[in-house]
Amino acid sequence: MVCLLRNLTNIAPPVNGFNVLPQIQETNEGGDIARIKWYRNLLFHKSKLSTHDYNDIWSDLTAAVVRFSPALKIHCDRLKSKKLTTECPCYDLHQEEIASWEDMDKCFVPTSAVNYISDQLQTKNSITVTGLAGVGKSVTIHHVALTLRDTEDYIIVPCRNPSDIPMHFRKGEKIVFVVDDICGKYTIHQNDVREWQKYLSEELTILSSGDIKILSSNRSSVFQDPSFRRLKVFSENACNLSLGIHCISVEEKKNIAMKYLPQDVLKKIQDEIGQMDYFPLLCQQYTTRPITDPLRFFNNPFDIFEQELSAMRRKTS
Repeated sequence: MVCLLRNLTNIAPPVNGFNVLPQIQETNEGGDIARIKWYRNLLFHKSKLSTHDYNDIWSDLTAAVVRFSPALKIHCDRLKSKKLTTECPCYDLHQEEIASWEDMDKCFVPTSAVNYISDQLQTKNSITVTGLAGVGKSVTIHHVALTLRDTEDYIIVPCRNPSDIPMHFRKGEKIVFVVDDICGKYTIHQNDVREWQKYLSEELTILSSGDIKILSSNRSSVFQDPSFRRLKVFSENACNLSLGIHCISVEEKKNIAMKYLPQDVLKKIQDEIGQMDYFPLLCQQYTTRPITDPLRFFNNPFDIFEQELSAMRRKTS
């Protein structure tokens, strides 16, 4: 936001620029923007404040906010006396999302990839799980996050954008941030890449904390894009579920099938399991629809989906 105000408005900068705490007499718009930015950075990186410093900073910040909008004074006064809590405003939403992961995790089958990811997180802060659609990228990182919570007391924070990390960071807390479809679900989103680049350049100290882990996932097409590859924090340590030694094996596919499918269905498809794409996703999808020809569904799922869409169109026409 400060970057936008500096570059897209005519607001005059303070005497010493926007990156330094302005002089006390600089109470114009530029001075107050710099003041708010300075205190934000100071408080973010400071774990303790004396009562005297807290009161001085509070007074300075409140004055700056009220100069921008006098109507905010009543909110500042209420906030000062409000009881502090470590629970974030989006706590309930996060818990609801994590609960859905727990439901899916009941049928999760651990693979060699899970062991590799867990081993990597013992010495590294982040890993990206990549691969083709339907190979289980999201459920894999969700499973690892749930395991970190249950075995090592990590707090799980689902992420939507880079600002979620500094917003939920707590010094000394063990937190695992989970980012599904980082930088784009189907194709690369250049705006997301720029946001992550900016964040990584400014807040890299957070990622160096041994108590912080980042689990991310994206499709191979996004991961292989040159723009994403420049995000070294995410591209240098990866686990590919579609290629190489961490690709889901035939035996692992059979174990997944045993969790989801009736025995008679498994017998019909087991000889061709090795050639079937999107297998984990298709197993989950099979349980949600009546299928008369399972072999056709697993070999040509898009034909089935197209038939279902056509039937839906006929019903609504």
